[in-house]
Amino acid sequence: MTVSTAILTERISVVVIDDHQAFSDAFGLALDMEADLSCVGAATTLDRGFELVSKLRPAVVLMDQVLPDGDGVSATSRIRESFPETRVVLITDHADAGLIEAAAEAGAAAFVAKQSPIVDVMRALRHADDGAMIVDHNTLKIVLQDRNPLGRDPANTYGLNERELVVLDLLGQGLPLRSIAADLCVSINTARGYTKSILSKLGVHSQREAVIAGLRLGLIATPAASPHVPPV
Repeated sequence: MTVSTAILTERISVVVIDDHQAFSDAFGLALDMEADLSCVGAATTLDRGFELVSKLRPAVVLMDQVLPDGDGVSATSRIRESFPETRVVLITDHADAGLIEAAAEAGAAAFVAKQSPIVDVMRALRHADDGAMIVDHNTLKIVLQDRNPLGRDPANTYGLNERELVVLDLLGQGLPLRSIAADLCVSINTARGYTKSILSKLGVHSQREAVIAGLRLGLIATPAASPHVPPV
């Protein structure tokens, strides 16, 4: 008799905070249909959401930016200060460059638009981590058009070479250094070297700050224009 061993994948626990009950219910069901994701709670207000996070300690919070008792950016700061092990993915109806920068500074792990395909939201939940903020493709395109409407390439001004721009692009997609190294067929130490050079040239101190600066300066190419960024 052959005995087969099932390999169990630990599911990523998610709390959904959104004032639209229909959205929370539908997305909760969608999460529970995934093998590696699970909706452990839902709330329609920040106060109730914070109670759930405090009680359940989820891996990730999917939070709407606009709620009846506050805003998602402020709530992100509060959650990250109180429960640093919990990541926050902000979701909104409106893409705005300033809002994305504020979300990154508050410690959000990802920023996605409600109009985005559900696979983009799922990807953000799966890959939410420290060090870089994931911005979905459609939102990123709007931000870059807002920051760099004439399509200027200011890379030479800041001294970034072509390979460093590719690394900055990949950091903007939320990829860890090990994945970037594999994508570029270089060692992890080489990828770290590129990253340190980027931080130095942009005058920042972390990968998250580098991504914010890249968005602000128009250094990050849109995913559609960059062959180095894998599609979602």
